[in-house]
Amino acid sequence: MKAALVLSVSLIGWTASAQDQLTPEERAKSTASSLMGMLGLDGEQAKAVSTELAVGEMEVAELRAQCDKYLAEIDARMAPHYQLAGKAMSPEQNEKFMMMVANGEMRCPPSGTGTARARAQTEQATPPTKEDKVNKTVPVKTKTAPKSTMH
Repeated sequence: MKAALVLSVSLIGWTASAQDQLTPEERAKSTASSLMGMLGLDGEQAKAVSTELAVGEMEVAELRAQCDKYLAEIDARMAPHYQLAGKAMSPEQNEKFMMMVANGEMRCPPSGTGTARARAQTEQATPPTKEDKVNKTVPVKTKTAPKSTMH
């Protein structure tokens, strides 16, 4: 049991430290690469997206550092609770749960585009053809504000 706790905390720390090591340019390229698969961007589009995201990432680098610090603290504080929650699960469920924790999927919000779910979606995504891009219609959902009871 202690070995599992050490392993999960180590995995959490590894995930957080891997995120910390991305430069703004690397983060932008990673995001653009994910979007390329999810949205079917071509190489030119991906390059333009990456360039613009890199500018934005430079602007928020200090904020991301603070965010990473807080996420690491949250992970550390939640680790024993994840372990206790795992006791209510079957060994197979607990193993999957610990992998979700290690991949950052239990965070709110989950860790950016690096989550297992995002990677799976990217790997399963089939880039749209030119015809799909031209003929695609996107339904528009409109939110209406609740009616005021004050007159």
